[in-house]
Amino acid sequence: MVDSQRVFDGMVQHDGVSWNSLIQGYATNGEMPRALGILSLMIWESEKSSSVIPTPRTFVAALKGCSKLAVEEDGRLVNGKLVKVSALQKVSEIHLVAAKYGRTDSTSVFVGNSLVDLYAKCGSLEDARRVFDRMDHRDRVSWNVLMAGCAFHGEEEASLELFERMLLQGYAANSRSFVTALKACSSLAEKEEAIKGSRDGQFVKIVALEKAMAIHSQAERLGLDVYMASAMISLYARCGSIVNGLKVFDRMLCRDLVMWNTMILGCAENHDAELSLELFEAMSKHSCEAPNARTLVAVLKACVYLAEKEEEAQEICGKKIRVMLLERGMALHARAKATMELNGFLACALVELYSKSGSLVDSMAVFEAMAHDPDVTLWTALITGCADNGEEDLALELFSQMQSHGGCAPDAHSFVAAIRACGSSLAAAKESRETKVLVCVERGMALHFEATKQGFVSNKFLASALVDMYVRCSSMDDARRVFAAIQRPEVATWNTLLLGYVESGQGELALETYEQMKARGGLEPNASTLGLALRACGVARRLETGKRVHGELCRRGLESDAVLATSLIDFYAKFGSLDNSRQVFDSVSTRDVITWNALIAGWSSQGSYTNSLALFYAMQDEDLRPSSVTFVSLLNACSHAGMVERARKIFRAMEESSKFAVTPGIEHYGCMIDVLCRANQLDDAVAMVRGMPVEANAVAWTIILNECWKRQNLVVGALAFDALQRMGFTTSSAFTLMTRTYGAGQSL
Repeated sequence: MVDSQRVFDGMVQHDGVSWNSLIQGYATNGEMPRALGILSLMIWESEKSSSVIPTPRTFVAALKGCSKLAVEEDGRLVNGKLVKVSALQKVSEIHLVAAKYGRTDSTSVFVGNSLVDLYAKCGSLEDARRVFDRMDHRDRVSWNVLMAGCAFHGEEEASLELFERMLLQGYAANSRSFVTALKACSSLAEKEEAIKGSRDGQFVKIVALEKAMAIHSQAERLGLDVYMASAMISLYARCGSIVNGLKVFDRMLCRDLVMWNTMILGCAENHDAELSLELFEAMSKHSCEAPNARTLVAVLKACVYLAEKEEEAQEICGKKIRVMLLERGMALHARAKATMELNGFLACALVELYSKSGSLVDSMAVFEAMAHDPDVTLWTALITGCADNGEEDLALELFSQMQSHGGCAPDAHSFVAAIRACGSSLAAAKESRETKVLVCVERGMALHFEATKQGFVSNKFLASALVDMYVRCSSMDDARRVFAAIQRPEVATWNTLLLGYVESGQGELALETYEQMKARGGLEPNASTLGLALRACGVARRLETGKRVHGELCRRGLESDAVLATSLIDFYAKFGSLDNSRQVFDSVSTRDVITWNALIAGWSSQGSYTNSLALFYAMQDEDLRPSSVTFVSLLNACSHAGMVERARKIFRAMEESSKFAVTPGIEHYGCMIDVLCRANQLDDAVAMVRGMPVEANAVAWTIILNECWKRQNLVVGALAFDALQRMGFTTSSAFTLMTRTYGAGQSL
């Protein structure tokens, strides 16, 4: 530019071409202040002499520099929108000067198009639309740049509406028009919740799919090129319609690497892993395109989906390992080493695959191979993998290392991974009665504070993870507080909050939350929501409300869903309405063990041993093997009916029969202890507790202590109380029972 400026300065007379060339040179080289300075000089010259007048090319040249500036600028949030403030200010200045010279009128469509494009890139769609609406003459580019701007800023509906208007007004759409419309539709598909299709049972995005097919029909008239075809395949994959994507793929005679990758990834993400791997093999054998890192990332994802669907983890050296997945991952890893350089995307996919296979050692090895430059995504993948493999403490330690690692600050996704690890650690601590529950809660709250300080708490995924964590630690006030700050909670987040209220016994608050969710526009409760609402009705003892939820299930055609049917059976059984439970049970075409168990438990709770036993045999007639829960229900039925010998027989059958393959657990021993206590066979109950293959829990001794109070058995009561003391479970209720057992005024 120094030489260019020297030549310009040496010219005796400057015409419009020389001015425009110099302005464009500075703009192209990122020297926008100099470009605007030269523009100001040109305008000053034009005011002195009519021989030099800025033309549309002058302003287009200056605006090109603003485009580069907008791309490089980080921008800042203004009213919830990301705005490139510096670039926007310069575009506005150029717009003002261009308007003064009449270069934004009908004769200057190029300037108008550049302004629409630049205002959109700077984050001001309002200004972009204003310029667009004032243009007397538009061309195809005018529509395309505004459509692209709307799609980029999350206004997909507006983008598609512009596409329809463009066609109605007689403008011929080109490849870029269709690709923009397809991408806008793809973004809509991401926001839409999939529902199960009636034909093949696949989950599809119905609304987005209809729009996609309409655009596809219009694009066929133009003829699909590779860019349109790739965008179309990607859109159909997002909508859950791989069949339509394959039709597009099969009809293309010329396929580039992008199209192969899009098709392979689309199949993988729609859980058609077998087809994804078949396409990869076909590409390797018949295509002139060599696989790249993106291809292998797609194939690695397909391997993970296939393993999750077909392969059970095996116990090897105390670790759960998916051997076939591990072998596939190693083969693909070796192929990547031989043909390409390991980049961040591929490293993340390998870390995920090795983590899913259960081999954290290999995940760590991949991470170490990138140790010279691990990015935030790679750190997050490793943290997530550790948490998923039960190594929550290691996950949180890695997160701390990441924070102290220079040049790689955690992002919102990293905090999500750490918070979920903390939640999992909390659940494990609660289950094993570990004393570190409080430590887990403190860690979680510290993460919450740090995420808030860094401005990530408004992230929807992070907020959802926080809600889940607080629900796990039974802190429903904190969970509700975080939830209330989410602008548009997803259905899954509502369900998490509902689950928290149900499991903490706050049925009324759960139902209140359910009603609030229904009142929100544009949000439909799913099957899980309705199942939780039924559980809430059972907790709150709201029979009529439960019947209304049942009606909602029927209106949506979900009454035959096995999981929901089980919830309905359980719900009606809690109110003693076993005829309704049986009707629901009979309406389910495919019943699994869980469905049978729900009905057996219902009869058991009513003390009907005869009906429970009849169902037990009927279930076996359908070639279903009873589970551990089935025997709990049968033993409870015996307890309610006072059938001690029958209970002993069932318990012995569990222990001795190879037919059932159910080893008695602590819950079965608890049922037998209850049976013996109700029959006043307290010595036998104590003998059973002491003969258990596992250490007795507080529940077993509390059952005995409770019965001792009823029977006024001081000797056995003292044994039970002493056992509870040694276990650290001497609660106020245990003291009360012991006091009542010995009688008022007696000294313990």
